[in-house]
Amino acid sequence: MVFNDLSEYAAVDHAPPNGRISELPPDWWTEYPFDPDEPDSDSVSSHKPTRDRSDQLTAPGLVGPNCIPVPIASIPELHYIAPISNLESILKLGILSHNQARTIRHASVANPEVNQRRATRRLSSGSTVHDYANLYFNARNPMLSVLLKGKSEPLCVVRVRSRVLRLEGVIITDGNAASTLTRDFPVRDEMVLLDRSRVFLRYWPVPDNPAQEGDNKRCMMAEVLVPDIISPHFIEGIHVDSQSATVLFAELIDRSMIRVSEHLFFGRR
Repeated sequence: MVFNDLSEYAAVDHAPPNGRISELPPDWWTEYPFDPDEPDSDSVSSHKPTRDRSDQLTAPGLVGPNCIPVPIASIPELHYIAPISNLESILKLGILSHNQARTIRHASVANPEVNQRRATRRLSSGSTVHDYANLYFNARNPMLSVLLKGKSEPLCVVRVRSRVLRLEGVIITDGNAASTLTRDFPVRDEMVLLDRSRVFLRYWPVPDNPAQEGDNKRCMMAEVLVPDIISPHFIEGIHVDSQSATVLFAELIDRSMIRVSEHLFFGRR
């Protein structure tokens, strides 16, 4: 079965609110994820996060050292990493939380050790990470890098509409949700708190500072956590790493919904 129109799965209770922000995306979005001048994936960047606090929210306990409020309307898409064997189920049922997916046959790409930490990691909501479907702001991150090196089947990055951020109970993290160093906070006033200087790092290695490298990895994997399920009508397509992958995925999803994004998969266009 090939999906070419996901509107049939739309749920009226997930409709976005009125009065949407209409401003243009900021300049920093235009560089990602389609930058043709990207260096090789093993390059070392001396990039250091900015310390701009001028526009931060003032609520105590909600602001990380580099987090600034970013309008939902300026975020073009969110990402979910998936093997090809799970795509048909995702297009039919949506992206499920770990706990919701227990009864669904699927291939897992999760690291067992990290998965165990996520099972017991409690968020400010009182729920565990496994109670949420998780997305990345940036799928071009350490997890995807590891998966690509050891992949046994083709991977794609599912493109999810950013309006999912407007759903009730959505939580934003400033890094990998499995880490005890990671903070979480709610969406507030059409804004998400995002450390964009590290979420969108080109590369994370810092050979002379392992602690900084580790925190770079953590921060690049900042997450959007949606309670239970992300409905299929939030899905607008997928990214794949090559034209040959397009042929494989075209058996499941219309070609017009497939983007070849070599850069996103650490390649070159």
